[in-house]
Amino acid sequence: MCGIGKFMKCWQLWENDHCPRCGQQEDAHHVWVCKDNGAKDIWSSALEEVECLLRKLDTDPTVTYLILTYLHGWRSGEEIAYAAPSELEAVLQEQNNIGWDKFF
Repeated sequence: MCGIGKFMKCWQLWENDHCPRCGQQEDAHHVWVCKDNGAKDIWSSALEEVECLLRKLDTDPTVTYLILTYLHGWRSGEEIAYAAPSELEAVLQEQNNIGWDKFF
């Protein structure tokens, strides 16, 4: 458990459970998908860091593309329609099954 709105209110440290950025109810999922511009900027920077790390690790460009595309889609709520190469279909389906929120 961490200091998000849901628990801050439960612990009686805050009067409400609202996100300090956007005012919506704040739980763990909300922290990842908050629509506030500041949160979007942080997410974009984080994805740039992930991309740099993947390039530094010499990750296959298609795998890098899939990871970044699906993480972006997960956060924004967009459904991604991408025909992955056959050798990556199974791993992509498995990640979709467990959820991109579990990726990290």
